[in-house]
Amino acid sequence: MSRTGLMIVLLLLLLLTQAHAQQVKLANGMNMTVFGSAESLSAEHTRLASTVLNANQQALKMVVFKHQAATRKGSSTRLSSKEIKVSRRTAKTSHAVKPLVTNLTLSSGYRRDSLNFTIAHPSGSPNVLSELAWRNLRSQQFAADYSAAFSNGVYFQSSVDFAWIIDGDVSDSDWAGSNRTREFSKSKADTSGYFVDLSLGLGYLFELSAGQHVGPIVGYELNEQHLTMNNGEQVLFSRDNYAEYLGVDPSEITDIPLGDFSGLDSQYDARWHGPWLGLHWDKSSEKLDLFAEGQYHWLNYRAEADWNLRSDFQHPISFIHKADAEGWGAKIGARYRMTKRFTLSFDANYRNWATDSGTDEIFFSDDSSTTIKLNKAKWRRNGINLGLNWRF
Repeated sequence: MSRTGLMIVLLLLLLLTQAHAQQVKLANGMNMTVFGSAESLSAEHTRLASTVLNANQQALKMVVFKHQAATRKGSSTRLSSKEIKVSRRTAKTSHAVKPLVTNLTLSSGYRRDSLNFTIAHPSGSPNVLSELAWRNLRSQQFAADYSAAFSNGVYFQSSVDFAWIIDGDVSDSDWAGSNRTREFSKSKADTSGYFVDLSLGLGYLFELSAGQHVGPIVGYELNEQHLTMNNGEQVLFSRDNYAEYLGVDPSEITDIPLGDFSGLDSQYDARWHGPWLGLHWDKSSEKLDLFAEGQYHWLNYRAEADWNLRSDFQHPISFIHKADAEGWGAKIGARYRMTKRFTLSFDANYRNWATDSGTDEIFFSDDSSTTIKLNKAKWRRNGINLGLNWRF
């Protein structure tokens, strides 16, 4: 080795004793070099920390350098490194929306229904040719209602009602003149059958004050009336008026005897269904909950009938009624809290629906058919229920 080369080596050794360098390879592939002098790396530990994010492990790594006095060898000083993993934890917050109040109510009660429809003559005169009217149909009702009010204000409700007719009657009247004049036939019969009501609603409730809420609600409802007529009785017959209606001489008409007649087993099955818009209100206290709701309905009406004593009609479908309908309903109630979970419930309800003019399609036994005007069909219902409510 030449004198110049020896001088370069000695100079390098001197520099190494005066300064120490440590190169760190970062997780992202970059290198970092840390320099420290012998004086700065005294017996007291000196820490230089670099924090890097390991992209593969998604954790924090801390690389620590410190002076190790015990590892001195000659004039050289070693730097030792210790790698510490610091887990990166992200707080997870649950965003689940939980019901604040849920109620399941099983109840039984009494209800009263009225249903009637009128049809016109094909020529338009008389404007009311025939009317069937079911009045004061008294039923025993069983109902199940479920509702849930969520913490974000969303409100859900559902209900199903079944009612069995325990008493009721129907009248069937026919007129030869418009506006229900010159009646030529009237009969009565007993009515049996059942009702089915299904409803779903979804809305948003605003808090008016502590325990008091109000808000709009939209829903869909299906209502069915299944009516059977038995034990018929002819209470009026006018041969002259009937002859006028037919346009024949009264002598050509055979009188229909008054009194009971046998074999009546006619059916009328009506269905109302469609959307509704309502307003819900409730207020809760320590022992008593109050609630009220009003609804307006837009409906489709369809009814199928089997007039079993009419030999000129087809069976089992003698005619079909179709029409659009509208109506409103209301319900009010209260719940008295007996325990934390169970309350005694009471409610009263009313509804009034009516169709626009529609069609009455008649099917004859010779396979022909005709369509005349359905003037209107109306349905009214009111009832009260007493039940047990379970809050959970």
